[in-house]
Amino acid sequence: MHNIQESMQENFFKSTEFLEKEKNFLEKNKLIKITEDDDVIIDVPYANNDNFCETKLYSHPFIYCREDTCESLKILVENLKKENLKLKIFDGFRPYKVQAFMAEKFPKFVDDGYVSHPIEGIATHVRGIALDITLVKDTEQFDMGTKFDEMSIKAHYENDDLSNEQISNRKLLRDHMIKAGFETYENEWWHFNLPIFNKDKSGEIIGALEESDKKYPKILEDFPALCSSEVNEFYEKKTLKYPSQNKSCSCLFYNALNSLKKIFISNAR
Repeated sequence: MHNIQESMQENFFKSTEFLEKEKNFLEKNKLIKITEDDDVIIDVPYANNDNFCETKLYSHPFIYCREDTCESLKILVENLKKENLKLKIFDGFRPYKVQAFMAEKFPKFVDDGYVSHPIEGIATHVRGIALDITLVKDTEQFDMGTKFDEMSIKAHYENDDLSNEQISNRKLLRDHMIKAGFETYENEWWHFNLPIFNKDKSGEIIGALEESDKKYPKILEDFPALCSSEVNEFYEKKTLKYPSQNKSCSCLFYNALNSLKKIFISNAR
């Protein structure tokens, strides 16, 4: 019975009905669908329960991103090909509802800087400008010291508890991502996004750059077909809160809020 249900779900996501809705959603929100090919491997842990939430968050594996993100991704792929490397993508655009679910179910990870609050945080995944990524050589995934989505200090880029190989692998990934136009997030070796972080003199993230905030707004449209039944059912029983329409993510707003509560280590995700 379980296999039959899975087969029916897979068929739905190939159906004209879904593909038409998906096409409209992507066009409206200026998103592009990334598909697997010889140079890009798609592996989406949020489409099963092998993730920090230990529950399925996405209805099926998908990777979407903004047009500008896609352009930087093309540069990255071409650069990696010169070194006979491939790219594995774990996550891209994340539905607002899923981001809210993560934050509500795991507030500790918001406080610790691993999950962005969908309203108060920058939430780069919700904007479609972030990618969670690693490198692959032939069929072997690079050893980065932790698996994707490990919510621990060992996932921090400059953690000391790493082998020379792991340090080298992280640096190689980071160097390629920066070269392609992405910026980094120190708490997660796998997370990269288009430039949006406003930082203080010490390098701490204090908000979103006003220009980037306006150029890449949070995508708030609900497309239930992208979310798992667990996420959809959670918000059938609970009100999903959205950012106030008159509230900007500008650096002034973030600086004021940051003075009240240090939540901005969790800006990225």
